[in-house]
Amino acid sequence: MNVDTRVGSKYYWLSTFLGRDKLLRGVESLLFTVDRFGDLAGKGGNDTNACFGHPGSTPLVSSPGAPAPSSKGLSIFAVNEDGHLFERPSADKPIEGEPKNGPNNKAAWIDHGRPDNKQIVHPPGALINNSSLFVVVEDGRLFELKWLCNQTPGTWVDHGRPSPGVMIISAPSEAIYNSEFFVVGDNGRVYRHQNTGSQADPAWTWKDLNLPLSDDKMRAINIPQVVGPDSVFVVTDTGRLVDLERAGTGWTWANDYGQPFYQPVISATATSDSVYATTDYPDSHLTQLRPLPTPADELDQVEALRHTTVAKKLWVDYGYIPFKWNPASNDNYVNVVTSAGIMTAPSSQGHMALVFGKDGEAFAPLWDDSSKKWYWENLGYFCSDNGYFF
Repeated sequence: MNVDTRVGSKYYWLSTFLGRDKLLRGVESLLFTVDRFGDLAGKGGNDTNACFGHPGSTPLVSSPGAPAPSSKGLSIFAVNEDGHLFERPSADKPIEGEPKNGPNNKAAWIDHGRPDNKQIVHPPGALINNSSLFVVVEDGRLFELKWLCNQTPGTWVDHGRPSPGVMIISAPSEAIYNSEFFVVGDNGRVYRHQNTGSQADPAWTWKDLNLPLSDDKMRAINIPQVVGPDSVFVVTDTGRLVDLERAGTGWTWANDYGQPFYQPVISATATSDSVYATTDYPDSHLTQLRPLPTPADELDQVEALRHTTVAKKLWVDYGYIPFKWNPASNDNYVNVVTSAGIMTAPSSQGHMALVFGKDGEAFAPLWDDSSKKWYWENLGYFCSDNGYFF
């Protein structure tokens, strides 16, 4: 994932695949999402919750967009039912004691409107230089919001479609080097959008990167996932994970990592060197495509999980969430119903992959150094007065 467009190096996101597509965005140990009531909610690494409500009388329907730092703190963007883009400034500084839909929370939102009066249909993405944010509208065009984080609405710039007759069907990926990012067209092809000029005098171009591995039966779906500056992963419509690699000034399809343990991937999330993938229902496991282990402690962590090698990388399987969510039933596990959001872990593993279970609570697989075993940590709900996430 691209560190150039993040606060520090801890900006991550999570997407769900039940109901509307939602993303969870975070900085350091603070994560954000839009809950089932259409309210912006946050959860801190110290297990504190923050409920920011929604602007006016219309709930939010998209996931939060890329967190944007400014002199006023962290701004979070999301889309409401009317297709407007709203900004919540100072989202890293909740108003002490303020109800989620209290007057101060209501007044804090900024309405950036709708580009060309078209509804925005995907979560915001591709933050460039902390001053431009890209969205996709109902007719498949890409628009750029230029803003200065100065409490006033920004201006919209039309970037059009990747090719005549091709509509964009994904949110934009994260940006690489503040100059290029990726989208998926309704023809299943991946397109790069790149600024070959300067920030002051931009010159944006489109590049068709073709179908994954030139196989007409493998169309790209979901949001392209950036893993470092030289690798982009996508999920195909057959549930396989494939990647693009930088080749000189261009990009080429490189590897087909298949389906983890013969289970189709339905959603994926990238970290700086790996991809977490959630498999399709009913076998809704959390899996990870990661580099081969080198230190002894990493080898212990891998050996404790089901694992297999493919194309010089390693699939590992964290499985279901072993938690009895319904005492009245015989269920002794919870299906993973989101892809993973990544935040700082309280152990030597460095980070933890946070997911939601079907009961609406957040969980994360953590490594216990003393027992040399993995366990699932229950992190609870994001907003106690909201209950379920969905």
